[in-house]
Amino acid sequence: MTLDHFDNWDPGPLEPGERLFLDTGKHREMAMIDYSLTEDRYIVSYREAGEVLATHVMHSGMSDLLVFPILFAYRHWLELELKSLITLGQQWRGENIEPIHTHKLEVLWPLARAAIEAAFPDDPADLDTVGSIVDELVAVDPASMSFRYARDRTGGVNLPAGLERVNVGHIATVMSQVGILLDGAADAMADMLANADDLGP
Repeated sequence: MTLDHFDNWDPGPLEPGERLFLDTGKHREMAMIDYSLTEDRYIVSYREAGEVLATHVMHSGMSDLLVFPILFAYRHWLELELKSLITLGQQWRGENIEPIHTHKLEVLWPLARAAIEAAFPDDPADLDTVGSIVDELVAVDPASMSFRYARDRTGGVNLPAGLERVNVGHIATVMSQVGILLDGAADAMADMLANADDLGP
């Protein structure tokens, strides 16, 4: 079933004993989930989800309906990407790998930026602009809750006042540009680490 067919899709009632997860079906309906279960696959999947949903919005005009999953997908991708860069930085410096258990981008970004700058000290990449984009996300969604839940645990509204309209197409473009920079840095760092391992002591 494709998104183009949703308007005419009638799944019918649940059958007694119906199951959620099946490992058989039409080829285009099946997804392989048990191969390459790496951090990289999780990272790219959320960015891809944001891009696919944003592209669908551009063609369907369903911006209001899909804005929250789009924003969450991009925000979660960025969080995972920064954590990956921090880990690569720890490897680059020969440190013990210490996962950081936080959703706070304002904590993750300085560590990720330091990792990039240590690996590429002469690269003129515009990290200041990336930092300002991270700051925008922090202001709107500081704890990775604003795009998932309407209200917080005290009943307050998660989204900040004044955020009434957003340009989904522009968000997709900017996050793609950020992704090119961060993905490129992560891939290059991983390659350098692999080559260093191949050279041996």
